[in-house]
Amino acid sequence: MTMAAILERANAGSGTLYNYFSSKEDLIDTLYAGIRKKSSDNISAGIRSEGDVKEWFEEFVGIFLDYSISNLEEMIFVEEYSYYLYTKGTETDIGETDYYKDILALYAKGMEQGHIKKMQMSMAMQIVNGIVMVIARGVRSGKTQLSSEDRQIVIDACWNAIKA
Repeated sequence: MTMAAILERANAGSGTLYNYFSSKEDLIDTLYAGIRKKSSDNISAGIRSEGDVKEWFEEFVGIFLDYSISNLEEMIFVEEYSYYLYTKGTETDIGETDYYKDILALYAKGMEQGHIKKMQMSMAMQIVNGIVMVIARGVRSGKTQLSSEDRQIVIDACWNAIKA
């Protein structure tokens, strides 16, 4: 995408854009950070960080799934831009938002108590994220219907993928 296309779509002049952003990369980085914070805030708002690990996990996955279905385009952007940053060699601190702090604490507690397989935290997150995002894409495309029973099947599949 060119800056001209961005400016046209935003119905803004280049002076306005460059008043706030030094480059297209700066604009995209700012968008990425904003969407990531918004998703983190929304998902973490419903997560309790105590109690039984499995119940905590199921609550998290349910919230994450619902949010991903409702905000699929944003979640795809975060997923793809995160991958771009990784391949570019740009380090990102996944622990800087409440959502990541909560989920890392959940995985650590689950591994410590023997409920979750001992593995890299990033791998556990990628396994669950992969399942949730594939289902969210199917639901939004209309190819998958998600009843409450089906929703529980997705949550169970995530749990079964990482449980010890």
